[in-house]
Formats: sequence, structure tokens, C-alpha cells
Amino acid sequence: MAAFGGMQITNRGRTLQAKAQTGTQLKFTRIGIGSGQLGGQIIADLNGLIDPKMFLEIRKLQTRPAGRALVGSYLSNSSVTAGFYFRELAVFALDPDVGEVLYCYANSGSTAEYIPAGGGPDIVEKYIDVITIVQNAPNVSADIDQSLVYATHKDLETLRIEMTQHRTAAVLDHPDKSVTTAKLADKGVTQAKIGDKAVGSGQLADGAATDAVIGSRTISDAEAPTGNDGPPIKLWGWLAYMIKAITGKTSWRTLPAVTLEDANAHINAASPHSGHAVTGRKINTSGGLSGGGDLSADRSLSITDNGVTDAKIGNRTVDPNISTAFSLTGTVTQLLSWITKQLKAITGEANPFDTPAVTLKQAKLKLDELDGKAKESATLQAQLGRGVNKIETDQASPLDGTVYGRTMQNIIPPQRFEANNSAWALSGGTVQYDNTVGNYEIGSASAKVTLSSDSTSFHFSTILPVLPANKHFVVVARYKNGNLSNGLTIGISNAADNLSVETSSRINSTSFATVMRRFKTLKNTPADIIRIGPYADGGEAGQYCWLDAMAIFEISEAEYNIPRAQWDDNRYPYIDGMQSVRGAVIEHPGRNLIDVMSNMSTPTSGDIFGYTGRHSFDFTPSVANRTMYITLPVVPNEIYAMSCDMSANGEFALYSDESSPIALMSYRSTPGAATVGNRTRIRVYFRGNIAGTKVSFANPMLVMGGLDKLPPSFVAREDQRIIIDEVLRSVGPVSDQVNLARKQVTRLIGVWEPSATGTYTLDSYSGVYVPRIAIPADSSKSTLPVMVRYDGLMIRIGAPSTDGPNIVSSYNWGLGT
Repeated sequence: MAAFGGMQITNRGRTLQAKAQTGTQLKFTRIGIGSGQLGGQIIADLNGLIDPKMFLEIRKLQTRPAGRALVGSYLSNSSVTAGFYFRELAVFALDPDVGEVLYCYANSGSTAEYIPAGGGPDIVEKYIDVITIVQNAPNVSADIDQSLVYATHKDLETLRIEMTQHRTAAVLDHPDKSVTTAKLADKGVTQAKIGDKAVGSGQLADGAATDAVIGSRTISDAEAPTGNDGPPIKLWGWLAYMIKAITGKTSWRTLPAVTLEDANAHINAASPHSGHAVTGRKINTSGGLSGGGDLSADRSLSITDNGVTDAKIGNRTVDPNISTAFSLTGTVTQLLSWITKQLKAITGEANPFDTPAVTLKQAKLKLDELDGKAKESATLQAQLGRGVNKIETDQASPLDGTVYGRTMQNIIPPQRFEANNSAWALSGGTVQYDNTVGNYEIGSASAKVTLSSDSTSFHFSTILPVLPANKHFVVVARYKNGNLSNGLTIGISNAADNLSVETSSRINSTSFATVMRRFKTLKNTPADIIRIGPYADGGEAGQYCWLDAMAIFEISEAEYNIPRAQWDDNRYPYIDGMQSVRGAVIEHPGRNLIDVMSNMSTPTSGDIFGYTGRHSFDFTPSVANRTMYITLPVVPNEIYAMSCDMSANGEFALYSDESSPIALMSYRSTPGAATVGNRTRIRVYFRGNIAGTKVSFANPMLVMGGLDKLPPSFVAREDQRIIIDEVLRSVGPVSDQVNLARKQVTRLIGVWEPSATGTYTLDSYSGVYVPRIAIPADSSKSTLPVMVRYDGLMIRIGAPSTDGPNIVSSYNWGLGT
């Protein structure tokens, strides 16, 4: 079965659903199957299958909890004349205003299942159940042909169990009077069954047990009662015995000498014993008990304080597992048992009198300590000793940390596209140097590349240093698409058998994104046979893109073998010449990836946006369903879960970061999760659904993993960073330069001070003198210096006459070996 990843309600489906909330009938009509590709189409805008293949009658309709419904049918390939890929799945419903509409839809894409034509060796039969959302619609229905309704395996199994229980029942479970005379075999009711009281009260009509039917009995008043139940003759005998005991006669049938009424009148008389002499013992309220003997039951005694001693109370045995429900009232034994049971629950010990592992006071101190740690910043300071040092922080994150702290050298000579640089060439197109704001990232311009043929390569044409054998390299550039239909990648051509180049997919982004590709040298490779640069082909004549900040770095074999999914855009920042970071910087992304103040998109004209706190903002759209978003780097093929607090009429969603974003998690107001596919960046959208209505968003969280990875309460983004400090060097106003925001540091390598006898001359350029350096002819071109002017401005090697000011000219630079 294809993997559809859940049904998505279309716009027309949402409209019908809204009507259903007011009482309109939500009537499902059929299920559709197709093989169409989505391409760039938006599911919400569809109203039919892209490539329909079959339509199935609805055979099952069940309502489910949480505003859902199950719509089911049966698929068979017996009527299929030509095989197809089962890629589209849709449910149609009847809108009373517009007719049949596409209610919900799913597309399995590349995981589609092939359905062969009928009549062949492959027979396909399967039940299809679709779970869709109906919210609180009070009237959900479908026309179901009962002749097509099938019994599921669960239905048959339930029937089998019931039949077995019926057949093996010790007593027939038929309703009363359902077994008629005609259903009994001749002599089927035997004397034994009649004697076994098979005819009970349920089988007798009212008044059927007449005196004649009951007959006469002989009772005996000699047996004392021993219970409350028994046959009538025994119960009657016990009653006779009790009558005899009450009257005091030898037979229950003998009348008593005095009736109870006579005795009661005598007791209540004012002077019941007048005329009678009281002898022996007597009791009165003033004189107490006289004459000895027992106290009668109609008198009470007062016990002195502390008169009931432990000895009088005696011992009790408590039960710490007492099952009687707790109460504030009970016997001494019950109260003591309830107390010990509660002690056992508090300590967690099997014996309530064992000393607990921790006291409540100790537990409170530990909780206070943990609470304090939870409120601490994730930035730690630690003294590092010799050898291996382990530093632990308090915020767990499933993301890999990034370690910065290396000296890198860009093999390509300094270039920032600020002017026409002859070092770059284009085969099959033109290069225009664009200084429009937003079309460059490094310096003040980028290269706008327009393709004039279907096969185009834009490459660095100046001879590079010789690349030694068994080395590893990475080519990095920043790329922004204009209208290239297929995107762009790094091309490495004319390598013959000198290089091993990794496979690289194309990147298609309308904002500057990092594109990179790795290669390694198999033998010493003369650089003049290699062409390295961005590459595009295949029907893209006349299309264009922008390119900026290209670099080639040598990397270690271990770094070369790191999976690409673990790289991010900041791994290789652009540098001119050689630079290094300040000491070592170790960064680890926090558990929550969202910082609403990091890179929120600009509000559309008319919309109102404002931050209300460090992790909250208000958004008032001027048009319904207007959005704002932030972009975030992600690890490809991972699941990400998101939650956000918001007021009414607000929703959030996850989309791909491209010119035509694709929904990864549709708009919602409750937590959800989605797989990002092979993408390295996504967008987090925030939407206001009603024009002019303010929506308050707060505490958004995005974590890697499913919904079970979302923290139970809000956790702010806290990236963890460890910096191992290093003293910066300087000569006069020129010093090591640190830029932590871009993770770049320019390292001061050496200082050259011109003198009257030095090997330099001056070129005049528009009234400015520029030094010309005579580099020895035998200098290796792999040694590429970065030169800094007296005021700290980095200058590059070139030709002042063509490249402009702030260029160091070198006559022998291209003559090295």
C-alpha cells in the first residue's frame, strides 16, 4: 500500500465543512483513485483528481471521536483494463449549493503502488478506509448500497465467538418463552429435569401456584432457626418454634397467659408495683446500687478521666493493606490500619515502619536545587586543565554541535565581484556584476549570470595552484536563483582521471543559500586542466541567477567523510585569503530551534506587527489569511514537531523554503509534526485568519523528533557556546579582527613596511599611488598572502589599471610553479 501521509482537506472541503457546522448535511458521495503527479499544484486548490483511474462506491461510514469520520470502500483490479500507479486518493462530498466537490485529498508521490490490469496472474483486492475530519457536523451521511456492504474480519470473528459461546453454554440463553412446545422433542422434558426444578418462577403465570397445587404440609416446632433461607416447610417450622419461645408454652399452638399488649400496659402504668414489697437488691438514682448484683441495661455509668488504661483497651493488630475505603470515623483497629496504609504510601516502603530512602525535607532541597539549575543560563564558564576536558550543560538537544576554530585558506584569489574581474569566465552566457541591494551578500556586488545556451558553465578561469595527490577539497559558493527552472549545483569539469568528485543534487532557492561540493585528488593535478564553478544545463537558455562568495578549501579526510546531512550553511564562511576564528568556538543548537526575533519576514504593506516580549508578538493582517514567517536550518529526512500559544483566529504551519513553498505541515492551532524530506531549510509560518483582527502569538517551539519530544512547558531557544580565548595580535592600528556574528576572524600573519630601497614601485591611479610588489618568480602559487592596508582594509592582488584602487599589483604572480 502506498504511503499517503494523511489526508488534507481542500478549500472546497473546508467551505462545506463550515456549512455542516450550522446543520447542512455533510454527505459523502464516493472515493476516487488516480495516478496524477502533484508537481507544483497546491492540494487545497484542487477540485478533482489530476489523473482519475477509478471511482468506488462508499460501503462504510463510521463517526469517530475528536471530530473525525471513517469512509471506507473496496478496491479490486478485476475491472481494470490498463495498469496504473495508485498515487492519488480522494473523497468526494455533495455541496448543496455547488454540487459534488473534492472534500479531501492525498498523494503518495514516489511511493505509489502499482495496480495491474485485471485478468492477469496478479489479483488485487483490498479494503480502503479513509480517516477525515468532520469537526462537529451534526449530520454526516452517505448513500450505501447494502448489497455491497461487506463483513470485515473483525465482524466474522465476533460472530464466531458468539456462536461458540451459545453452543457451549451450560444453560440455554434463549429469551423466556422462546422454546415452545413444538420445539421440544417428544419426552424431551424428563422427570429428572422436572425434579431438578427446571420450571422456575419465570415459567409460572401469576396465581398458578394455587393451594391445590401447593398441597398440605406438616411442620415441627422442635427445631430452632439456623438461617434465613430454606424450603417453605422448614421456614414455617422455624416460625412455629419462635412463637413457642415467645409465648413460653410447650406448643406453638397454645395461647399465651399474657399478651404483649397486656405486658406493655403494665410497664407503662404509673405505679405498676404498688402493693408489692421489694426485697433483696434494688437500685435508685440517689443511693446507687444496694444489695449487690448487676446493673440493669437501662442505666449508664460515667468513667473517670484516664480510667481506660492501655491494659483495658488491650492489643490490636493493624492491616497496612486494608481494603476498606478511608474514613474519618471507624473503630480503633480501622483507624490505626488506615494510618499505617497512608504511611506506606508516603514512604514507598513495603513495611510502613521501615525508614524511608529520603525524607520529605531532603526531597524538597533536591527539587529546589533542580529548579535552580533549570533557570540557569546554558552558557557555562569552566577552567580547562591539561588533557581531555568534559563540559556538560543542562539543556539536552538532539542536534549535533558545531566546532569552529581553524585556519582556512581560500585557494581562489580574492574576489568579491565588485568589478569586472577577468579571473571569471562563462561558457554559453554573460556575466553582469550586480550591486543592487539584496542581490549580493559579500562586499558590494555579485555576479548575475544569464545563460544563452542549454549547456552552460560559469567557472574560475585563472590558473590555480597545483593540487597535490591524495588531498581533499570542498568548493563553496552563495547562490540565489532568479528563474532557473532546474536550480544549480557546483560543476567540476576537465578532471579526467585526476579527481574523484562526489555526486551533488541541485539547490533551488530564491534567497542566498550555500551550495557546495567535495572532491579529492587521485594524483598531482595541474590546475590548468580543471574548471570549477556553478553549473546548470537542460533547457535553461535565457534564464538567470546570482552568484557570490566562491571559495575552495582544503579539508581533512575525516571532515571529507562527514555525512552531508550534518553540514550547515555556516560550516565554511567566505574568506579572502587566509583567516581563522578566535581560538576555538564550540556551538550546540538548543532544544527549541525557534527565536522569533532572529529573522522574521517583513510585514506586507497594511499589516501591523510588533514584538510584545522576548518570545511573543502581535500580528494584525489587513487581508484575511495573511502570513509572516521565519526560516530555519534543519537536518534532512528528520521529523520536526511544533507547538505555539496563540489567541483565537491564529494558526501556524511548516513549509519548504523555496520560490513556491510546499506544505509540510498544514495550518493548525494545536501541536503537530512533519517530515522535512531532503530539505536543509524550512519556513515556519504564522497566519492571521481574519482581516483587521489582532492575533497574539507566544512561546513557539520547534524540536527535532515526534510530538513526544515536545517539552511539556515552554523552553526558550538557548544555543550553547564555549569559547577558548586567545590573545589578539596587532601592529599599530592593524590587528586580528573578530566577528562572532559571521564566525570570522582575520589573523595577522606578518607586516611588510615599504622602504626607499625595497623591491616595490608605485603605480599612479586617479591621483592615488598604489604599491607594486615584485614577488620572486620561484614563489609557489599555493602561498596566497592576504594584504591589509595601514587602516586595516583588506586589499587583494590584481591589476590597479583595470580592477580599480586598493589592489596590490604583482608582476610575477602568474609565473610561479
